[in-house]
Amino acid sequence: MNWPTGVATKKGLMGAASAVLAVGLGSFVLTGSNPLTGAFAAPKPPATDTPTITAGPANPSNSTSATFSFTGPSGATFKCSRDGAAPTPCSSGVSYSSLSQGSHTFSVTATVSGKTESSPATSTWVVDTTPPPAPVISGMDSSTSSTTAQFKLTDTESKVDFLCSLDGAAFGSCDANPKYSNLAAGDHCFSAKARDAAVNLSSASKFCWTIGQKKIYGITATFDAPFYPGVEQPVNLRFSNTANQSLTVDSVTITIEHTTSKAGCDGPTNLKVTRNFSGTVTVPGSSTKSLSDLNVPAGQWPLLKMPNLPSPQNDCMDANFTITYTGTTTS
Repeated sequence: MNWPTGVATKKGLMGAASAVLAVGLGSFVLTGSNPLTGAFAAPKPPATDTPTITAGPANPSNSTSATFSFTGPSGATFKCSRDGAAPTPCSSGVSYSSLSQGSHTFSVTATVSGKTESSPATSTWVVDTTPPPAPVISGMDSSTSSTTAQFKLTDTESKVDFLCSLDGAAFGSCDANPKYSNLAAGDHCFSAKARDAAVNLSSASKFCWTIGQKKIYGITATFDAPFYPGVEQPVNLRFSNTANQSLTVDSVTITIEHTTSKAGCDGPTNLKVTRNFSGTVTVPGSSTKSLSDLNVPAGQWPLLKMPNLPSPQNDCMDANFTITYTGTTTS
């Protein structure tokens, strides 16, 4: 078997070419004009290394501003974009302000001379400046004999933590079931705030209670007119409640003391309690209220009367009587 033999000639990339191939006993001639045309493509430059974002806002963040720091190859120039806007030249430390609520994305690319632009480095974060609702405080009665207090804190926003304060102390981190022990008798107030993942703080919720019996801190009275023999007058009791929560008064006892401003005028002899206070009345915290202020019916007011005595009562003219009021509360 004879292998084909032949001769091929070529003039450059664009010149004419012809070839003669001999196969067996015959020959076959190929001729043509410019069978090899075109140009070879130059190699593509390598891409610049992707920059590295080294600092940015917390995610989520309660700030409407954001600053980004980044590094890249030596001699690189950078372009930045926020939320898909057209990239613009930038440098590390670029800042954005007046950001809207919600999700945002920052991107940065680098380019070095002789190389193509890098792929972008990106950072996504959420702007949230809305505080959570104030927490709900439960688990305690407003009056107790226990020197231990434990509360339950809940909030309608998920993934919050809490800050707590007892009796005006600075707020500090606490769990959802804060507990306090060895508390002194008297009034106490517990406050709590909720804090979300963006570090937004809610307004404070407050709960006040009393350890031991509640007390009325002051009772006085007013009268419509001076007393005369045979005259009975209602007593408009006036309660001063210095506690930080309301008190429910369930009894008041009036005592006429013997001592008066006139030596010859004996108190209990010349002034009688014909009716003590009856019923109950609630006095708001940190307030001073009278029976008339609290709309207590006149039929519940105490009554005092100066009796008609057989002997003259001239010694009691213009006398000042000493009256003691003792009140009790149940809540």
